[in-house]
Amino acid sequence: MNTTTILIIIAAFFGGSFLLMIPFAIFYSKKKKRVERYKADNADKAILHIYGGSVMVDGRQISDVEHIKGNELECLVPLSGGKHIIEAKYEITDLHLGKNVTFKTPKAISSEIEFVAGCEYTISIYFYSPKERRAYYKGDVGEDVYTQELGISVAASGYDKAYIICYKES
Repeated sequence: MNTTTILIIIAAFFGGSFLLMIPFAIFYSKKKKRVERYKADNADKAILHIYGGSVMVDGRQISDVEHIKGNELECLVPLSGGKHIIEAKYEITDLHLGKNVTFKTPKAISSEIEFVAGCEYTISIYFYSPKERRAYYKGDVGEDVYTQELGISVAASGYDKAYIICYKES
């Protein structure tokens, strides 16, 4: 093979890769716009991003509650202001000492949380407390409005606690 042939092969590879990326970029762009439109249409409600599975809101399955999938495959649920019970199974994966460590809550965790209409919230599981996360991110985290500490046992993980935390976005 001569240099020209090699350059043509390389150009074809990168050109083909670029062309394959276009549909994914268009899909993500449309999804992002759909999520922003959904949040704007529900601006008079609290928007909750739920990063979990087997979700229930106020005793109703997620399939029976108005929601959409967000940009990160989380559930976006518009809620009226006031107290709501969120129930979900949570999962977290972290890199610890060069190994992926995964923890799943064995059963759904129920959380009663007060929401303010017009605000955005995120609920998920973390290996670090709100105080530790605030220090690590130099204060650049939302206000924690709900925290539930879980005692865990993940072999060789170095973690003995996990936290269900709901943040009010700033």
